[in-house]
Amino acid sequence: MKLTAYDLGVGNLIIKPGIKKRDWMDETPGQYAYRCLPMQVANTFGWDLFAPDDFIISWNGEQDQSTLQINYPADDNHFAASTFGSGIVTFHPGYLFRTDPAWDLLILPPANHDQASKFATCLSGIVETSWLDFTFTLNWKLHQGGTFHWKKEWPVGRIVPIPHDYDNIETELLHISDRGDLEKKYNQWADRRTQTISDIDTVYKTGKDSGNVKVGQPKTEWEKNYYTGKRLNGERISGHTISRKFPEFKNE
Repeated sequence: MKLTAYDLGVGNLIIKPGIKKRDWMDETPGQYAYRCLPMQVANTFGWDLFAPDDFIISWNGEQDQSTLQINYPADDNHFAASTFGSGIVTFHPGYLFRTDPAWDLLILPPANHDQASKFATCLSGIVETSWLDFTFTLNWKLHQGGTFHWKKEWPVGRIVPIPHDYDNIETELLHISDRGDLEKKYNQWADRRTQTISDIDTVYKTGKDSGNVKVGQPKTEWEKNYYTGKRLNGERISGHTISRKFPEFKNE
């Protein structure tokens, strides 16, 4: 699948592959949040778009377009506007995106990024970019009226290619007891997880080792089976990955 961004030459946002780092994850004790592999991979999955400069959003809480204002540090680079009213901030990417046939683009919030979400919600969408002769916008809905400072380090949104055709998806609902082998493996995992949580609690309360959890050794507080792609019996999972890397957009 090839994703092409045609530069429109005005008001461009900056496109970067997603990165693992999050400030709030850095601030967790021992940076334990990075132990969650699904979240870590999600952080890097796709491309994030950024404003080229900090800017100020002002809204009085009313619905008219004119009641929301964008104040830029420079008047020659307008990349956001009040297009729809209702406290919605609209970002124009400055690119026309095209995907190969059978692929769309999912526009969604930047994964696990909590800065701008404190005062606004990123609106998601799916665009059929395989035939598009025009661009789309990225939008945020303010939670309430006020004045808000958006920093250029905060992603405006994320784009991820997804298949267009989902007609062949099949679904099935079963009880786990219908799969005795799977039920046994799940119960073994659940028992081990319960014991680990109990051991962690004991270590924190008593300051003494408990089971496999050791005082002052954070790595003993998590099991690492999913992170390392390994079953409880030691079997390695073929194709397991702990990172996703998306290419930069470059001029050819």
